[in-house]
Amino acid sequence: MGMFQSEGFRLICINTHLDFEPTVQVESAHLILRYLSLFPSEVPAILVGDFNAEPESEVYHVFSGGVQEGRSGEENTFENALAPAYPGTYHGFTGVPDGRHIDWIMYRGNLDIISADVISNPIGGIFPSDHFPLQSDFRGGAATKREP
Repeated sequence: MGMFQSEGFRLICINTHLDFEPTVQVESAHLILRYLSLFPSEVPAILVGDFNAEPESEVYHVFSGGVQEGRSGEENTFENALAPAYPGTYHGFTGVPDGRHIDWIMYRGNLDIISADVISNPIGGIFPSDHFPLQSDFRGGAATKREP
């Protein structure tokens, strides 16, 4: 996790890889949010990683609307850059997604989302990972909500 600045625009970037166990995922989410609370709340943030959990999971709820230890929850609300129906991101080196959307790009704050995609094409005929990479473009601007 770090805060970066360019041409007067600040952005917090968080990259994570969560455990498979749901209780550990939730504990990890709370740790991330506690650490994030040390940064200025008005600075937009992008949260990415392999969460090993789908959008219906408890850990997803912690990031997308859960209340954090006496806080209103609003400052902890992240949105998924990809829209429902969420595409599968795990494929086990086969190139055929198993339907699970377990890798996320989430964001909050003064950001406009321009695009978000799962990249499912092999590179040189091979898949470098058992997960498809995700890609998203943002622009600093007015906070916007994506319609499902």
